[in-house]
Amino acid sequence: MTKREFATKLLNELEEKQDVQKVVDSIKNVKSNGKKLSVDEQLQIVNLIREIHAKKGLFEDVSAFLALVNQVEAKIKSQNNS
Repeated sequence: MTKREFATKLLNELEEKQDVQKVVDSIKNVKSNGKKLSVDEQLQIVNLIREIHAKKGLFEDVSAFLALVNQVEAKIKSQNNS
């Protein structure tokens, strides 16, 4: 699965369930070539979610969805700093 495909899957999950922690856990636990992603790679996934969402434009209230994505990003950053 490519990063874009993974981001699309997480985007759909976030739109449907709005479970920020589950998306964070998915990003933090995914492995590429047997290794977990670096923080930079995790944040790339978050940015891909934003990019894909912007292209799809599915949410009527874009700010509400972007707030969810921002929560995902903040949790990834904070969990990697502790």
